[in-house]
Amino acid sequence: ERKASRLRRVSNYGLLRIQLQRVRTSSPMFGTLRPTLCKLPREDRKAYRRAYCGTCKALGDGYGQLARPLLSYDIVFLAALVEATRSEESETSSCRCPLLPVLQKDIVSPQSTSMKVAAAIQVVLASAWFDDQVQDGNPLFRPARALARGKAEKAQAELLALGMDLRAARDLGRRQAELELRSRDLRELAAPTSDVLKSVTKSIPNLPGSIDMDSNARDNLNALAGTLGLAIYAVDALEDLQGDVECGQFNPCIGSNGAVDASAVRTASATLRETLEVLEEVLGRLSLARGEAGIRAAAQGLQRRARRAISAAEEHLEQWKTLRHRLAPIRWAQLLWTSLLWLPLWFVARGKHAIRRIRRPAHSASCQVNHAYVAHGSPGLGGGSHPTMQAARARRKKKRKDSDKADCCCDCADCGCDCCCCLTCCADSDGGGDGCDCCGDGCCDCGDCCSCDC
Repeated sequence: ERKASRLRRVSNYGLLRIQLQRVRTSSPMFGTLRPTLCKLPREDRKAYRRAYCGTCKALGDGYGQLARPLLSYDIVFLAALVEATRSEESETSSCRCPLLPVLQKDIVSPQSTSMKVAAAIQVVLASAWFDDQVQDGNPLFRPARALARGKAEKAQAELLALGMDLRAARDLGRRQAELELRSRDLRELAAPTSDVLKSVTKSIPNLPGSIDMDSNARDNLNALAGTLGLAIYAVDALEDLQGDVECGQFNPCIGSNGAVDASAVRTASATLRETLEVLEEVLGRLSLARGEAGIRAAAQGLQRRARRAISAAEEHLEQWKTLRHRLAPIRWAQLLWTSLLWLPLWFVARGKHAIRRIRRPAHSASCQVNHAYVAHGSPGLGGGSHPTMQAARARRKKKRKDSDKADCCCDCADCGCDCCCCLTCCADSDGGGDGCDCCGDGCCDCGDCCSCDC
C-alpha cells in the first residue's frame, strides 16, 4: 500500500509538472527581460525598482488586488521604456508592499502615464492569454478569464484614450496558432509577438508628455520592438525544446515526426545570435532621456538567457543524437519482429489469391473481352484483330497442330467465315453447342453468330 500511494504521488506530480510546463510554454513573454540589478549603479538600480513597484501598485489601484500577480519583468521593461521617453520625470511616492507590509517602498506614481500604460497593457495581454488557455481546453482558467474580461475592456478603453491601439494583442493567440499550423520558419512565427511590441512602440511618441522624436528615433523604437519579439520567441523555443518534446507541444525546432530537428536547432541558434547583435546596435542608436542603464540591463539579461538557451539546446541535441544511435538496434529489432508477425498473413493472402486464379476459367476473361470487341465491331480480318483474339488464335493453332485434329476450324481466316464468330476453340465436340455449327463436330459457344462452310 505504501508503494502504491508513492506511485500515485509520483504520477500526480508528473502530470502536474507537465501541465505547468504546458501553461508556461504557451506564453512567449514570461519574464524574459529580467535585468541583473546587482551590476547597475545605485541610482539606476533604485530607479528600476521604483518602476517595478509602481507598475505593481498601478495594477492594484486600477484593476484590483487580484491583478497584481500578473506583474512580469517584460511589462516593467515597457514601463521603464515609456518613462525613459518622457520629457519630464514622473512624480514618486511610497506605499507598503503587500508581501512585506512593514516596509515602505519608493514607487513611481501610479497615476503617471508610464505606469497606467504598463498596467493596462499587462491586463490586456493577460486576458488574451486566458482566452487562449480556455480555447485550448484548459478549464482551470475559466474563472480567471471571466474576471479578466471586464478588466481588459476597461484597460483597452484607457489605452485608446491615451492614443494607443492594442487590438493586435487580442488576436495574438489566434494568429500564433494559425502560423504554427502552416509554417516552421522562426522569423515568421515570431511576427505576432513583434507586431504587438511594435504597436506599443509606435504609440509611445504620441503619449502625453513624451519627448519630440524624429523619424530616425521612431524607426529605432520599431526596430527595437521587432528585434525583441524575435529574440523572445527564439529564446522561448530553445529553452523549452526538451519540455516540448516530452509534452508533444509545438516547437519550430521539432520535426513533424516528433523528433528534434538538428538543422532547425542550428538555424534557430544562428538566428538568435544574429538578433542579439542587431539588438546591441539598436540600443546604441536609441536616444533616451533617462533610465537607459536599466533598459540596457534588461537587454543584457535577455542576452545572458539567450546564451543559456543556446547551450541547453545544443546539449539536448547531442543527447538526442546519442540516444538515437542507441535506439537504432532496438528500432531495427522492432521492425524485424513486426515483419515476422505480418509475414504469415501475407502468405495466407497470397495463397487465397492464387487459389482464386486457379479456380477461375482460363478463357472467361478473354471471352468477355473478345465478345465486347466483336459487339462493337472488328476492324477487319487482315491484321486488325484484338490482341486477345490473336493470342487465342495462336494457342489454338498450336493445340491443333499437336493433336492433329482437323475438326476444329475456329480460325476465321482459314475457314472463310463472313464474320469473326468463332473466338475460342471449345472442348465440346458433340455438336451440342447453342451457337453456330462451324466445322463438323467443332462448336463455338459464342451466342448469335454466323455459319461457317469450311
